[in-house]
Amino acid sequence: MTAPRAALVARLAATAEVIGSTLSEDALAIMETGLERWPAGEVAHALHRVRSECRGRLALADVLERIPAWKQSRLQSVDEAWEQALAARMWD
Repeated sequence: MTAPRAALVARLAATAEVIGSTLSEDALAIMETGLERWPAGEVAHALHRVRSECRGRLALADVLERIPAWKQSRLQSVDEAWEQALAARMWD
């Protein structure tokens, strides 16, 4: 595992502990894989927000929802879906 990936796993484990849960090594690896494509600074900020805003079990969605690039990608997907629906005129 590379140093940046190991650091992310460590931050995930610490964040889970701070909000009151623990994660298995497998769960940490899956979460790390789900977050590796997003900008490191945005992930770090999202984890900071999770520590401030969440309590209980840490879920990948808790982190993703706080990453601006992830939100932007979701908005683009919704816009693209509407564009395709309108082009197909699905309700006619």
